[in-house]
Amino acid sequence: MISLINHGKICFVSNRVNLLEFDDKDELKKKYKRNKQYFPIFCEYSSLNNELIIATRSDVRFIDIKNGRTKKIFTGLVNKGEDITVFRIVQ
Repeated sequence: MISLINHGKICFVSNRVNLLEFDDKDELKKKYKRNKQYFPIFCEYSSLNNELIIATRSDVRFIDIKNGRTKKIFTGLVNKGEDITVFRIVQ
């Protein structure tokens, strides 16, 4: 996943490249500046659980693909004042 937030887009790269363009680009840019800690640094689809796993600077979220609802949020993974910078799923 590649962030093109300044252009109001997000890019998913695998065996093909998908670009998603947001309708409300200007509003998205304003929200991004306010909520920088919730911007995803890692995103992966888990076919085993049919969920999207997203790591932000402060937490890890599991989102159900079928209904778009958040299943779980893990917080407190790093000390206060620190950020998650790298995330990898290990089976």
